[in-house]
Amino acid sequence: MKLTAIHPFPKIIRKKEWIDAQVVSSLATVYKALGEDETFFEYLKVLGKSRMSEDHEMLV
Repeated sequence: MKLTAIHPFPKIIRKKEWIDAQVVSSLATVYKALGEDETFFEYLKVLGKSRMSEDHEMLV
């Protein structure tokens, strides 16, 4: 997905590119190891939102 066509904020684009480069393969590995249980992604969303700082909230 080409985020630049969706989101105009460079900081968000850089965060997404970092995730693409550094995190995605690890997430896929854990997802497969857990039997491709979609609950894993719900867990990540809840955990991620709970760890957002005020700076993160300002970005969105």
